[in-house]
Amino acid sequence: MLSPADYKMVTNDTSLRRELYAYPYMATRYVFFDPTVKPWDNLKVRQAISHALDRDAMIQVIYSGLGQPAYGMLPPGIPGYPAMR
Repeated sequence: MLSPADYKMVTNDTSLRRELYAYPYMATRYVFFDPTVKPWDNLKVRQAISHALDRDAMIQVIYSGLGQPAYGMLPPGIPGYPAMR
């Protein structure tokens, strides 16, 4: 598996790009805040951060467009995934 930085380098190289096989896989990456430490002990602060995150931009910039925004721990395709959008 390639890191996002390596993926970008490989896709920008014409000879390496021909050897790349990208496939979908089910995974969820997340940011965790320790709710026992200030300011994360405040629910309103955690909610504000959650609402302020631009998930689409993060996927485009960090993961070179590979992925889709998550609004829970279950990725699409897993039984029980909530259709929230």
